Amino acid sequence: MSDNTKISWSDATANVINGCSLESPGCAGCYAMKQAHRFPVRQGLTVKTKGGMVWTGEVRFHEPALIQVLRWSRPRAIFWNAHGDIFHPSVPDAWIDRCFAGMALTPQHFHQVLTKRSGRMREYFAGMPQPRWMKHMKELALIVPKPDIVDNKSGGLILSTVNGGQLPNVWLGVSVEDQKRAEERIHDLLRTPAAVRWISAEPLLGPLDLNAIRMKYWQLSALDNRPWISVEDGRQISADHEGLPKLDWVVVGGESGPKARPINRQWVRSLLGQCSAADVPFHYKQHGEWFPYGELDADGHQNSMTKGERPGFWHEWPDGGFSVKLGKKLAGRYLDGVIHDAMPAAMEQSS
Repeated sequence: MSDNTKISWSDATANVINGCSLESPGCAGCYAMKQAHRFPVRQGLTVKTKGGMVWTGEVRFHEPALIQVLRWSRPRAIFWNAHGDIFHPSVPDAWIDRCFAGMALTPQHFHQVLTKRSGRMREYFAGMPQPRWMKHMKELALIVPKPDIVDNKSGGLILSTVNGGQLPNVWLGVSVEDQKRAEERIHDLLRTPAAVRWISAEPLLGPLDLNAIRMKYWQLSALDNRPWISVEDGRQISADHEGLPKLDWVVVGGESGPKARPINRQWVRSLLGQCSAADVPFHYKQHGEWFPYGELDADGHQNSMTKGERPGFWHEWPDGGFSVKLGKKLAGRYLDGVIHDAMPAAMEQSS
């Protein structure tokens, strides 16, 4: 767990579930996997191979991180399980329940959940008559007293924070590094009840066309609420119909680490344009290790480096552009001279 995280879209992290396994191409340079052996709570969750440290698939529940979240009184945006995946197949349902119980008991926070296991996420919430994490709330509230949530006289739970099986302060998201993974995971995300649905396209490994993504059951764009048709009965539904599932936030970033793959600025520009057209908040986290030649660096200065200054550290793109490997800190996060820091409307309305 960490307060005051350096993640540009979050205030703190809660590493309650630790450990993971490789799932898709975006996992190859996972920073958490490469660094896990350095932390006592995660030692033994990775094994050394010729390609470096790799997850073993073992997972652990770290109760102190959950209790810390309950003790934080100042409102924060909290990123859950940066060193694991809450919906990993090895994670018991009871662990997931306890995480969401902690989120339900802290309505002052925004809880940011991100997964690559979108299928299990959808199944977890499917057909839930009442929030399954309710049974854990009273227990946790006794550890860290929550008089505004629990009625101490009767011992009953005050359920005003729970709305139809979804928590208004929980943002459910999926990691999508390329079009294939976007098609698979966003489809599941749109079928999962959530107050805020978001994607993290980091590391972005290729171009993404989010407008081309449609739910299999509904002909509905992932980005906007344009007119849509039920495949089953052909009924035309108004574009103004409230409650239609769509993405509420898009985060994009390049890869970091010694073997980082470069990000093409044109891919990012395309996503920015798609989000702008659909009025969806767009957040550009970082270029990563590879800096787009001609962009402003982290200090806001125009980079005038010549290709000969860093031989072997240049990547030429088919469109004629170049990327140079400068490192994440110097590369910064300017896109065409602008910092894109947009957050979901839910956060903007609360501030």
